[in-house]
Amino acid sequence: MIISKKASESLVSCLCHADAIDSSYAAAYQFTLEQLFDILIFHMSILIIGLLFHRLSYTCVYILALTPTKMMAGGAHAKTRGLCSLISYSLFLMIVFLCPIIPISTTVFFLLLIPITFLIVAFAPVNHPNKIIDPHQGKKRKRHILIYLSGITIIGVGLAITGRCDLLVVILFCLITVLINQAIGRILYREVNYPLFSHKNTKQRNTQ
Repeated sequence: MIISKKASESLVSCLCHADAIDSSYAAAYQFTLEQLFDILIFHMSILIIGLLFHRLSYTCVYILALTPTKMMAGGAHAKTRGLCSLISYSLFLMIVFLCPIIPISTTVFFLLLIPITFLIVAFAPVNHPNKIIDPHQGKKRKRHILIYLSGITIIGVGLAITGRCDLLVVILFCLITVLINQAIGRILYREVNYPLFSHKNTKQRNTQ
């Protein structure tokens, strides 16, 4: 986001002038702060939208089901921050305002939840060319996602008992969004997600 970029630049500049941080690490500090501000601004803004339009419970479930899962699972990234913001807000509005009106039974929810959870864990983590996760760390990520999604399942059971099927739909579409994003990421970054396959294809092209 432009706001988070400007805020991180200003803050790092002030810290450098005050000798609070080493200026040689300014770019790293700015990147970290920009990512943090992006997360804070986005979630604060959608919480305000949810509150104003009486969708606060949907928004809270949206954040709980999508954000941590997406961060651990990985996936595709937009080419620009503007496009990333557009996609993020569009998905939020669609899921929070449209999905709750979709009728779904608790049986269908859990029948879909099981394979979706399995696929998210199986695909995770999705490597990015700028961030390659080693196999050992990847196994830890899978365990963390499985534990987290087990918690989401428990929450789903509680919502099913209380008859909040509308919130179950939000959870379901959030996880479907994560899964689709993983699939897109694996296709876009296949060189780092399927290195053996990519190397084989490259070798074949070079011999032709």
